[in-house]
Amino acid sequence: MGPYADGELTGAARARVAAHISRCWVCSGTLQTLRLVKSSLRRGPQRAPASLAAARLHRYAHRLAGSAPESPADGGTAAPGGNRPPPDRPPARAGPPPAPPPARRVPRPPPPGGHRRRAPARPPGDGRFYAGRPTSIVGAP
Repeated sequence: MGPYADGELTGAARARVAAHISRCWVCSGTLQTLRLVKSSLRRGPQRAPASLAAARLHRYAHRLAGSAPESPADGGTAAPGGNRPPPDRPPARAGPPPAPPPARRVPRPPPPGGHRRRAPARPPGDGRFYAGRPTSIVGAP
């Protein structure tokens, strides 16, 4: 579908795909979606955004140097989420990891005898099962 949407197919292959798309509503919808995605990508910004890792490294380097990071208006790169400084957090403490939260349900112990109760081997009754009413069986009263 991609080569057809990009105009890369020529001759018989293009005619064959066009004939299929005219009959198949799934492929027609896929082609329409693909064309919408391509057109929205063409309308979008041409410059790739700064990556999160690059923005964090840039901010960290400026913090070590004692200066504020440059704003995008001054030619700097904006960090995702704006130019807010990181929140002040106390340093991480060394020590054992926190205990896991308690379980919501405590499993029940097995019943006496070591196994769970099983269903009876046969259903109760005379063992005959009828699909319809008993009168529909030949010879039934």
